[in-house]
This record gives sequence, C-alpha cells and structure tokens, in this order.
Amino acid sequence: MKALAVFGILLGVMALLQSPKDFSHEDSGARAIAINYAIYRNEVFRHVYGQQGISGDIALAALDLPDSWRPLRQWRARVDGGRCYVYGDATAQEIAAVRQLFQGSFALGQANAGRLVPAPVYGTAVPVPGFIPEGSLVSVTEVNR
Repeated sequence: MKALAVFGILLGVMALLQSPKDFSHEDSGARAIAINYAIYRNEVFRHVYGQQGISGDIALAALDLPDSWRPLRQWRARVDGGRCYVYGDATAQEIAAVRQLFQGSFALGQANAGRLVPAPVYGTAVPVPGFIPEGSLVSVTEVNR
C-alpha cells in the first residue's frame, strides 16, 4: 500500500514538472480572429438562410450576434448572384487559423486573382467577385433565390 502511495505522489510531482505546450502570442491572436470571424460568418449564413430573395450588403445591425461579441476586424457580408460572401482583411496566419477551425473547408480561403484559394480538388476554382479586395479572407455559400 505504501508503494502505491509513493507511486501516486511521484506521478503527481512529474505532472507538476511538465509544462503545457506554450502558444505564441501570434497563435492565440490568430485563433481569436478565427473565432471572431466564425461567429460573424455563422450568424450571417443563419440570417441569409432565414430570408427569401435577400441581396446586397448585410448590415451588422441586421444580425443577431451575441451581446458580448465585438468585431476584431471589419468583417463584411454581401449576397450577390445567388451566393453569400463573408469577407474581411486577415493575415495568412489568421486565414490558416480560420481554415483549421472550419476543418479545411473548400468554401473558405483567400481571394487571389478573382478566385478562392485554395481551389477545390474536385472541380474548378470558386470565383470571387471584384468587390472583395485581393488577399481577403472569404467564405462563400449558395443562397435561396
């Protein structure tokens, strides 16, 4: 019984000595941007799917975002040509964090030369309209017409 108690104490001491994986400030900042974008994007898509015939820019005031949510970037949303685009400025690291959060979705990427990058492996590249600035983080979905 004493041996078991000593073993338990030894395991406890070893657990205290091991440090958790350190995350850099940039990693945690990119993750915060990713979560902020995800909350906004999901609410935009919920809003768009709940309405028939919506088009044009979607105002922040039209969305039912949590009271505690504050935009960390100037996110924008617009319905154009039967698709809803949610976009905004983001660094490559932040875009990678968003893609990781959405598990590599092909409906999400960066605007590059009028296309969504990375392109889906199963077909042609998703076009990105000219109103979305080059290099922006973009998420796109089809909407009801």
